[in-house]
Amino acid sequence: MKNINFQLKSVLKKRYDDKRLASVYILHYDSNKINPDDWSKEFLSQLTTVKDDHPDVLVIKRAEDEKDYKVDGQQWSKFQSFIQYRPLVLKNKFVFIHDAHRISDIISNKLLKTFEDSPKELTIFLFLKDQQSLLPTIESRSIALQIDSSKDHKSSTQFTNFENPTRIIHEIKSHDDGEAIFLNDLVDNILLKDPNYKQISELLSSLKNNEKYAEFNNSQASRIALILP
Repeated sequence: MKNINFQLKSVLKKRYDDKRLASVYILHYDSNKINPDDWSKEFLSQLTTVKDDHPDVLVIKRAEDEKDYKVDGQQWSKFQSFIQYRPLVLKNKFVFIHDAHRISDIISNKLLKTFEDSPKELTIFLFLKDQQSLLPTIESRSIALQIDSSKDHKSSTQFTNFENPTRIIHEIKSHDDGEAIFLNDLVDNILLKDPNYKQISELLSSLKNNEKYAEFNNSQASRIALILP
């Protein structure tokens, strides 16, 4: 998982529009900054005007008196029923599972069968807070992403003209988190253009080199020159 503050909801919205959403995403987040309910509602607001009780959306939460999800809990019977049918309104059906680290091994193994033979129009989001982990078998079948606070990644600084290195360096130096914001916007710019495999490989290689050089290269200018597309 790459911990980058790219505009996750926008990227997922584009993949939804293109019918290219994955079946299962693990959404890592800091519980001191992120409310999963708010994130889910903001994401869904891009897709529909229906705010409550959407026929294509299922939210799974633990009961207040439950430490862990129960294998015979009502949530999982609803889940099994929900995934049997195609979406009625949206292009995809969505399941948002809170506190995924509280899913027992028994339930996880049952979910594996769903993940392995997931309906094409079903996308499951597993919210995982504060560096918790899941079974390796679950993680290997999922795409892990990092949710960041909207306050953290929104900024008046946006690097949209990547062909002007001099201007970029100036903007980076004028902002406390300028280099981090530049990297975020670079990832946004590439991902939102529906990149091919070569572009993704080049992006990951550039980001890896940036992390490596940052350890001994104090020159932002030279580091940015190496990563510009």
